Amino acid sequence: MFKPVDSAFVRREIKKTICLKFSMILDNYLSLEVEDDVLEKIVGGLWHSRMSLEEWIEKVLVPSFDQLKSRLSSGDRSSSLVRLVVESDADRWGKSNGIGNWLPSSIVV
Repeated sequence: MFKPVDSAFVRREIKKTICLKFSMILDNYLSLEVEDDVLEKIVGGLWHSRMSLEEWIEKVLVPSFDQLKSRLSSGDRSSSLVRLVVESDADRWGKSNGIGNWLPSSIVV
């Protein structure tokens, strides 16, 4: 018998992991907001994907966070809020890219 999954806990842990990686790359002065619909998409993508959350963060989010860091001057960081949102192009979410990966392969910064 399977135990029910606490999806709220899973979403919180995903958000915590993403925010931690973000703060490690940019700094603690810049805030990251991860919208609930993004977390739902990530949970669904991880459920169907062959890729782990950590692997996806390293391959997709880290390069995007690095790109963002290079675009922001140090003065811009203290008052900025970064939002991770679902892109309007829904074709990038929720479909396999042919190798069993249901998560987006890139993030627009």
